[in-house]
Amino acid sequence: MQQSRATANWPLGQTRCKKLLRRFLCLRLRKPGPAPFNCNNPVPVSDVKLLDTIRPGLELFSTGNLNYDWADAWIRTMKREAHLAPSTICHRHGELARCFDLMLRKHPDVLAQNPLRLLKRGFSTYTEEDRKVLARADREAKYDIERDRRLAPEEETAILNVLEGDKRVFFILALETAMRIRECYTLDILQVNAAERTIHLERSKNGDNRQVPMSSVVRAVLVDYIAAHRGETSGGRLFPFWDGDTSVRELDRISAAVLRMFSDAFERAGVVGLHFHDLRHEATCRLYQRTWLSDVLIAKITGHYDLRMLRWYASLKKPDRAMMRVRNTSSDISFSYALIIDLW
Repeated sequence: MQQSRATANWPLGQTRCKKLLRRFLCLRLRKPGPAPFNCNNPVPVSDVKLLDTIRPGLELFSTGNLNYDWADAWIRTMKREAHLAPSTICHRHGELARCFDLMLRKHPDVLAQNPLRLLKRGFSTYTEEDRKVLARADREAKYDIERDRRLAPEEETAILNVLEGDKRVFFILALETAMRIRECYTLDILQVNAAERTIHLERSKNGDNRQVPMSSVVRAVLVDYIAAHRGETSGGRLFPFWDGDTSVRELDRISAAVLRMFSDAFERAGVVGLHFHDLRHEATCRLYQRTWLSDVLIAKITGHYDLRMLRWYASLKKPDRAMMRVRNTSSDISFSYALIIDLW
């Protein structure tokens, strides 16, 4: 088999994983990305960080060591030594598995198989043997705790009563659109199309563009806010929390600051146990309860990359609406936002 120029000196089974991971990022970075704060990188920043977390424990391994036994041992180490939750194990496994998949397609002369795809279903769940090992170290097996916190009407009212100005608009935007916190504070005025009642997101966590429909509530709030602050916004940015610095460290700092700001607001409102990200969960719940849209279309609005992440919301479908939902399973889906807004 003829090797590519980039891997001409990479013998099969003898290549260090350090080179493999670096090559993976190089292949992905070569493609122009739509998101400025992703540094023109179609790989989401969160994925790059995850690879950086995984990399130190893998760099010295050769590809010849990457077999089923290695994969099984790696998962076991994350349970018994790192003591990670099953969801965290799945995230790390998935990110590295995608890396190996790409290298397998691009350079089968370097990597013969993807051992992470050989693991049995449920690999991240702690086994009885794992529990025994942890018990000897006076530790307990970890379980995934799914957050299902809903926002009660009286809690929403209490929060709105303590919020003013841009903080109030920010809260309504998140609650009505299911947008992520970073998608909200990096929003530019030009991304808001009041005439078509949509928000165009170019800064999605998954690196994809998407259109988010505006309900009548959030549209009215944004139109009034933009009109009242016209000329005051810096660089066209809708909110003053971010100065436009696209470095990962600065974005992380702003996210943390905004989270603290709303955590304090929730505390002042007397709302206990609510996290800002729960607003995205609440907004998605409302999409299921107030519209007839299918899982596929709701995922396009919320930006959920995997439809399996929406399984919890299926119980929220009203029986009479479930029979009337639009079904469209084509890979290239186009739909009218006017229809969505009419149903909202």
